[in-house]
Amino acid sequence: MTERWPAPPAAGRSADRRFARDLALLFGIPLVIIVALAIWWGPWRTYAAPPGSSVFEVATGTWDWEQAEEFCEKNPHTIAFSLDSSVMILTHKEPWTDGEGVEHRVAEYDIWEHTRDRIRGRIRGELRLTESGEQVVWDLVLSSPNAFRWHRTDWVPLSYTPTVRRCDR
Repeated sequence: MTERWPAPPAAGRSADRRFARDLALLFGIPLVIIVALAIWWGPWRTYAAPPGSSVFEVATGTWDWEQAEEFCEKNPHTIAFSLDSSVMILTHKEPWTDGEGVEHRVAEYDIWEHTRDRIRGRIRGELRLTESGEQVVWDLVLSSPNAFRWHRTDWVPLSYTPTVRRCDR
């Protein structure tokens, strides 16, 4: 009787496993790092007004752009709301000039809707248009009790302006 030995493993199988392992290391490690950074950074995170208060109460106050020169000194703005919360009023310390050359200190937003973490509205007299020709609509999105960012509804999700921080902490 002839003795049979098991056939040696195919050379290709070992090479395939090494290739798969190398590929997993090549793409897997950077992917894990990217996911960890995204979770840590959390651009989608918002802050909801606590129970018993409203997004309007949290947003009321004096604010300035986080990276502003002379933060809260040179040109902060206050946010206030009409009694029925249908209008948001932003009043700047210093005037600004719009694209038509008109000077302003106050911007009024007609509020369309709100949640506990966001206020959506349109600036009265807004001249900017979306690519589809619609008037621009803005979301004030809370990111903490003392910070928010703006998002235009025609921007891609999770794209925001730089952070605006509360002055009266």
